[in-house]
Amino acid sequence: MKALLAIARKDFLLRFSSRSEWLFFLILPLAFTAILGGGFNFGGDGDPRLPLFVVDEDGSGLSAALLADLGRSSTVLAHERSRAEAEAGVEDDEAAAALIVPAGFGASLAAGEQARIVLISAPGDIDVLAIGQAVRAVQEIYRQNVFPGMGVSFGTYPNNIGHVDFPGCFRCHDDNHTSTDGRRIGQDCESCHSID
Repeated sequence: MKALLAIARKDFLLRFSSRSEWLFFLILPLAFTAILGGGFNFGGDGDPRLPLFVVDEDGSGLSAALLADLGRSSTVLAHERSRAEAEAGVEDDEAAAALIVPAGFGASLAAGEQARIVLISAPGDIDVLAIGQAVRAVQEIYRQNVFPGMGVSFGTYPNNIGHVDFPGCFRCHDDNHTSTDGRRIGQDCESCHSID
């Protein structure tokens, strides 16, 4: 072990014997990392999300819910604007893109039809790829969870998964419910779940 430490010490002393070695192997890489790691965001509000102008021409509860979900995105920072302001903002590079929810969006969803949204972007802006991905993710969440024709949207029914925010399994497995033959429904998890 002593020999290994001696070799490492000798190599270290040889490698960093001059000041230029310190500059090229330690100081410059740290400086470049600090500059590039900041994403060239000198100043500003420090929010790393991409600005997205949103226009709600529909004004329905479903379009408001869509925009609220986009507002919680970790990728985009949604700013509501009028259509003219949004289009001008994209053209002036104030935002990478504008999302327009046209009139009839909520009615289309309520009828069980595919709803249309419009994404306007500046040509050649690579941030649009990330914004498009965030919009598609929200659309997919809606496709899987919102069924207006059946009157089902987020919050229609409580989320009974788990035991923290809602009673979950204990809605029935509370030792107070009984089957038709008088047996109590117990709190044994393995009566319904296979736990290894």
